[in-house]
Amino acid sequence: MWRASSGTRVLTESEWALFEIGLDELRMMIEEDISYETDDTDTGVSVFDRLTPEQKLCQLAEVGLAFRDETFPEPKLTAVSEGTVMAVFKIKQQTFCKFLGPSVSAISIKLSGISCRFPSHH
Repeated sequence: MWRASSGTRVLTESEWALFEIGLDELRMMIEEDISYETDDTDTGVSVFDRLTPEQKLCQLAEVGLAFRDETFPEPKLTAVSEGTVMAVFKIKQQTFCKFLGPSVSAISIKLSGISCRFPSHH
């Protein structure tokens, strides 16, 4: 469960399908860092990027479970937990910009109470 402006809840199936894109992409990048003993994953979210790759994976697991599993205890909202959510959104934004191309002026992502708007990178 996650606390959002619309209350404490998990994501709907369609919300989860969108969020999962960024979550999986970021998880794969971090697992690659661990495999190669590097820390090259840069999301642009400094509170998240300063974590070790192992800490990043733990945060992704906690956020993923909180967004998906109604029985998972609601995590404390901290700079790190909220930064982890933002890191997932930033990776998702990068993925969409690669797919949609430079003609996109901005991408908005909104998941019931969690809203982010990112300018596209040209």
